[in-house]
Amino acid sequence: VVRDPMFVVEPSESDSQIRAADLLQAAMAGSNSSLGQLLQEYRDFLNMLADEELGSDVKAKASASDVVQDSFLEAKRDFGQFTGKSTEEFQAWLRRLTLNNVANVIRSFQGTEKRDISREVPASEFTNDWRKPSSEKDKTASSIVIQDELLDTLQSAIRRLPGHYQD
Repeated sequence: VVRDPMFVVEPSESDSQIRAADLLQAAMAGSNSSLGQLLQEYRDFLNMLADEELGSDVKAKASASDVVQDSFLEAKRDFGQFTGKSTEEFQAWLRRLTLNNVANVIRSFQGTEKRDISREVPASEFTNDWRKPSSEKDKTASSIVIQDELLDTLQSAIRRLPGHYQD
């Protein structure tokens, strides 16, 4: 079968807008499934927005799709508070929710020493055996004594357990 490209009808952007408007009306009438479908219509747009707004250092800790998912959860929870009537107003509302979530993510990872990305240490620098120092330079007299004390404390605690727990 050969298709003539002149007769193939692609969905136009206006079809998408009509679909979104219909879904919005159904969602406002109380249809949860329509709200879910409506949110999916904006997923790509919101992913692009969140991806642009998250800095590369924050992207190492949080993904744009996680931010969008959080925005969808809030949209579902707070949809009753949405007062707009059009898809443009709905899109602006979702955009604002997403930008607020991006700001929250950035705030949670920047400016806090504990979560400062520059302080991260690669996992390859750690050994699998907690009793052995990770390098020769760590073998000081005090580190050996501390490790021995920790091991003694652990063994003492194990001896205080009932026999079946000691095993």
